[in-house]
This record gives sequence, structure tokens and C-alpha cells, in this order.
Amino acid sequence: MLTDSRKKEITSFAEKQVAGNDSLHGLAHLQQTAKLARWLAKAENGDPEVCWAAAMLHDICKNYSGDHAAKGAELALEFLLSMGLPKEFADKVADAIRFHNKEFSEGAIERKILWDADKLPIMAPEGFETRMLPYWKMRKGEVAGTKKAIEEYAFYKPRFHTETARREVEKYSGEMDRRLKEFFL
Repeated sequence: MLTDSRKKEITSFAEKQVAGNDSLHGLAHLQQTAKLARWLAKAENGDPEVCWAAAMLHDICKNYSGDHAAKGAELALEFLLSMGLPKEFADKVADAIRFHNKEFSEGAIERKILWDADKLPIMAPEGFETRMLPYWKMRKGEVAGTKKAIEEYAFYKPRFHTETARREVEKYSGEMDRRLKEFFL
């Protein structure tokens, strides 16, 4: 369904939409999330094409005020339908985008995969230090931003939906716990 031509069209659309985002939520973030989403989809029996498209489009409205996920889901749905993709496919992509920044326990596996793929990189030491920590410092300042990043890490850690992502988070746990203690010394 997603030919190389359609993937290029989706990527081009996403790149234009995220041009106004902060540096941590640009095309590189979308591409990293898409790679992880495809990997998780294969491991968790999700639809890799739905997961890839949702990941490529999940932050297209990050620079909008209000609920960027709800707005992004609407825009993604409209865009995918304009490309001639099936409504069922576009609806699944939009559903995953709509919930990528919300707590939920039920829903399609693709919804769970996108949530996990979006958060997984910031659970590893390198991702925490190069993405989550700078993001919150940029928004809240050095001390408050560091505190917020640590709180967010603790919030996300038990909330991964897929077994594959939970195993990955567990791999990083010891090193992350050691590094987080350093912030309080």
C-alpha cells in the first residue's frame, strides 16, 4: 500500500509541517520514531505501514497551541485521504496520532506501538541526556527543567504498552538509575 512514492510524499509533507517545531521535534525525531515503530510493529504483530505513517506524522502540529495530537490526527487524516489511501488505513494512523501523548489502556496495537516508539529513545541514558533533559531545560530553565525531566522519566517508565518496549526500558534501568542519582549529589 505504501509505495516508495507515497512514503516520499508523506515524508515531504511531514518535513514541511515540522519546520516550525523546536529542534528536538523535527524530521530526525520523526524518522527515529518511525524506525522504532516499524521494529515494534514487527515484534508485536502490528501493521508496520500504519505504524510508520503514524510515526512520521505524529508531531506535525507540535508547534500549534492546544492539543497537538488531536490537531495532528485531523491534519494527518485529511492528508492521507487526499493521497487516495483507504479510509480504514487513514483512520488507524489518525487514532495512533491522537493518543500518542495521552494515557490510555485500551486500543489498537498500533496506538500502543506509536506511544512506545515515541518515548523509548528518552528512556535510554543518551536519549534522556540529549533529548528529554534539553527539552525541559529549554522550556523551564536549568533547575526546574532538570526536575521536570526526571519526573517525566519516572512517569513514563512503568507506562510502556508493549512487551518489547518494556524489555528495552528494563535494559537501561540500572544505568539510568545510577545517572539520575548523580543529579542529586
